Amino acid sequence: MANQPDVEPADPRDIIRRAFFAVRDGGKKPDWWEMTAGVLKNRLLQLTGGKFDEADYGAPSFTSFLRAFPDLVGIDSLTQPPRVILKEYAPVDALTPPLRGPGRPRIRRDIWQALVDFSSRIQYVWDESTGRAQPRSEGSDENARVIPTLTPDELHEWRRNFLTTNPAAIEYAQSAQVNTWLERDLSTSALPASLRGPWNQEMSRRLERKIRDWFVEQRLEPPTDLIEQPPTQERIASDVEDLRTVALEVIAQMTLEELRGLSFPAEAVLRAFRRRA
Repeated sequence: MANQPDVEPADPRDIIRRAFFAVRDGGKKPDWWEMTAGVLKNRLLQLTGGKFDEADYGAPSFTSFLRAFPDLVGIDSLTQPPRVILKEYAPVDALTPPLRGPGRPRIRRDIWQALVDFSSRIQYVWDESTGRAQPRSEGSDENARVIPTLTPDELHEWRRNFLTTNPAAIEYAQSAQVNTWLERDLSTSALPASLRGPWNQEMSRRLERKIRDWFVEQRLEPPTDLIEQPPTQERIASDVEDLRTVALEVIAQMTLEELRGLSFPAEAVLRAFRRRA
C-alpha cells in the first residue's frame, strides 16, 4: 500500500515526493504540489510510521531539513504557516511568493495553523497551560477546547465575497484565471499578482475575527501575542549577521566530503564573485 509505514529509514527525497503524491492520488486537492510545512511533516511521519525526525539528517529544524533540497522543493517563509512547493510539478507562477505588504502584522503561527489546516483533518485544541494551539493527541485533555478550523465551504464563501466586494478585484470580474481560482479552490499563487496581497490581507482579517470571536465565546483571554508584530529593520539586520556568523562557524568545522555536498543559491555565488572581482 502507498501509505504503509517504512520498516527502514527512507531516502528523504523519496518520502518528500511520496508525501505530495499521496495528496495527488487522493484527487481532492487540485494544487496537490503545494502544502504547508506542518502538513508535510505530518505526512512524512505517517509514511514512516512516526519515525521521521529531521535531526536524523543533521537538521536543527524541519525547514532547515527542507532547505537541503533546493532543487526539489521551494519554501515560501513569508506565508503563515510556511508554504512548501514541489518544484518538479508546480506551475511556474506558483514558485513566486504572493505579494505581501512590508512589515504587516500576522497571526501567530501555531494559531494560524490550527485555523487553516483543514486538508490534514487534524483536530486542534487550545492548551490553556501553555497558551498555545496544538494537534489533539492521545495525551490531550478530553475536555480541551477545540479550535474552529476553517472549513472548505467557509473558505469558498470568503473567496466569493472577496471577488464581489473588494475594489481591487472588480476589474477581474470576468477573468477566467480568477474564476478558475474560485471554482477549483486553488492556492493564492493562482491569482493574478495584483490580487494576491489584497486577498492575503482579507484572509488574515477574517481569520483574526474568527479566532477572536471564538475566544469570546469560550470566555478565554486571547494571548497578548495573538497578532505578531513584524521585526524592525535593526532586528532583521542583527538576525542576518548572527546567521552569517553561525554559518561560517559551521563551514569551518566541515569535512572535505561535507563541503563538496554544499549547495549555494546562484545569486549568492554571483555576488561573491563580483565582490572578489
